[in-house]
Amino acid sequence: MQARKSVLLILDPIDVNPYSPILNDYYDVTAVGDFCDALTAMYSVSKPFALIILQVFYPKTIGLEFLEQLSIMPEFASVPVMLVTNHATPNGIRKAISLGAKAIVTFPINDGRFIDTVKGILYQTGKARLSDPIIKNSLAALRSACLAEKAGETIALTTNLRRIKFPPEFDAAVSDLAALTMTLQYKAAVSAIDKLLG
Repeated sequence: MQARKSVLLILDPIDVNPYSPILNDYYDVTAVGDFCDALTAMYSVSKPFALIILQVFYPKTIGLEFLEQLSIMPEFASVPVMLVTNHATPNGIRKAISLGAKAIVTFPINDGRFIDTVKGILYQTGKARLSDPIIKNSLAALRSACLAEKAGETIALTTNLRRIKFPPEFDAAVSDLAALTMTLQYKAAVSAIDKLLG
């Protein structure tokens, strides 16, 4: 039986934690309420965390500062970080990505989309197929964001999708789709997604 992967939740504030019930069926979860406790947990475990989920409530910026700190610490630079926020703007998302965030999820939390994003990050070492439920759900979520013309969510979902390794026969189509969504060409993006989903 394959060993369960460990996930570190950094919650700001600690009393807002909708994630553990979603994650506990799949992963070993450690939740902390501040960044000092997060570093303590990261240094004290025998097996490195497979993923860090960082909750940031704007207008606070300390979460992004922590993300930047992690990126320059060699022992943790390779651990993927997923950002959860209550306020995603295109500029804020780009900043988080530039600091190393592998994915961004916005409130309100959709349980299915949330766990698919987590699985997608931990799945990225292999080659994805369009028939995989994670990929189909990601494309469907992106399609919904485009139809609703939600700029922040569209850019975040596109970023998540582009971090997955696709086979060569699909990579060009996904790249073309990303070019449309990152420039907020919603109608053309929906058409491209429909073609991918067949």
